[in-house]
Order: sequence, then structure tokens, then C-alpha cells
Amino acid sequence: FQGYYQAIWNMDLFADFVEPQGLGKRDYKVIIAPWHLVGKKSTLDYLRHFVENGGTLLIETGFGMYDERFYYNPVVPPEELDQLFGYREGESLGVSPRPPAKDVPASDRVYNEPEITFTAPVPARIKAHTYLTPIEVTSAQPIARCQGMTVAATNKVGKGRVYYFGTNLGASIATGSEGGIELLRAIVTKVVNPAVAGGKVRPRLVEGKKQSLLVVFNDHSTDQAARLMLPVRYRKATDLYTGVNRPVVSGAVQITVPYQDAVVLLLE
Repeated sequence: FQGYYQAIWNMDLFADFVEPQGLGKRDYKVIIAPWHLVGKKSTLDYLRHFVENGGTLLIETGFGMYDERFYYNPVVPPEELDQLFGYREGESLGVSPRPPAKDVPASDRVYNEPEITFTAPVPARIKAHTYLTPIEVTSAQPIARCQGMTVAATNKVGKGRVYYFGTNLGASIATGSEGGIELLRAIVTKVVNPAVAGGKVRPRLVEGKKQSLLVVFNDHSTDQAARLMLPVRYRKATDLYTGVNRPVVSGAVQITVPYQDAVVLLLE
């Protein structure tokens, strides 16, 4: 979960952490379901309809591996989702974070953080984490391989799209896989973009009817200067801490955020 949130943070987007029973209470465009081992029929039915109606769903290894009684499902993903999503999981391989011993044969190095090569939606290389799961593809499009095995795929389902990753991608990102962040960025930004994008700083726009707050975080170890393009409705920006007016020129505001600090602007 930390890895996926890190990727979303770097995209300057908001994220909700939602229990399955709360999925239908908001109008989401993208849902990430990491390490979703127990495939309750009600949850799977919702996710099926979500994708068919235009949503983008990201899932990973072991999706729906167990039923509601915690028995193994003979087919993963279950509830005929293998036919809808266009792939079926094979047997997962446990992945160790330790480097392989010098005398380990090449065929066994797949168990020691093997590298996954993605060809779509962008070229990327990430290290497998926790598990590596080869898949049998039917109607889906293969998008990644590892040591000759297909381990990721995507498929158009109704009006939406599903992406499957045959490893614990969030865990891989959390341990330093920058390629995983760029992979998710390419997927998510096809569907949703931030109201304000920051480059080296992390802005978050909290909008109100008449006034709004723009909170700009700097998680680097040095001061960061940034020119932030604002939505066209905003013509005035005031630093809430200093009371200083920040000129809005050609729709943008120029700020410098001290290291490991934040600036809060009142937008009008």
C-alpha cells in the first residue's frame, strides 16, 4: 500500500483508502486493489461492473485466490473473471530479497528478485517482490515478461480497462523501484490528471466555492523553487503564513518552498 501511495503522491493526485463495502459511495475513475487475496463475490461483482462501465482497475498477483470460506479457488481470477479479463494465473514463485548465492544455477535465479521488463504502456524495468506469477493469456494483451514468462497483461473490458501485474508491485515500489512509479503514472494519467502539477514539489488543491487552498509540500532535503500553473478561475494568491501576496502571472504563481516544509496559499 505504501508503494502505491508513493506513486500517487508523486502524480500530485488524491487517494482514498476504501473498504470494499464503501466502493459504491464515490465516483472513482481508477481503483487499485493490491494483494486482494479473498475474492468475495459481492466485491468482484462490483469491480466487474466498475470496469465495464468505464473504470480503470489495477490488480496484482493472487487476485481472488481464496473464496469467502478461505478455500483456494481452482481458477484465479475466479467468478469467470479469467474469461472477462483474458488471463489465468499459473503457479506463483516465491521471491527472496536476498541476492543469489554464487553457485546458484541461472535457472534458479528467478527466486531472487528477478527483473520484470515491461513493454507497455511504457518501457520499464522493475524488480519482482514477494511473488512472481506467470500467466496464461487468452484475450488480454501481454505487457511484461520475466525470464521467458508472461507476467503482466492488460485488457479492454466493456468501456474500461484492467491491468494485471504478476508480482507485488506496490511492495516493489516501496523498496525503491522507480520504474514502477513511471509505469503507474503512464496508466493513471490516461484517465485522471491533477488540478495542479508540481514537478519537484507536491501541490494539493483543496477547492471551495469561492476560495480554495493550495498546499505545496517539499519532501526534498534542499529548498525548491517552482512555477505552478493554476486553474483559470484563480487570479489572486496569498501566503497564509506570511500574508504576502503572490502574483499570479499568465495563470501561474512562482514560489520557493523550504526543504522538508510546506507553503499554503489562499486562492481567490
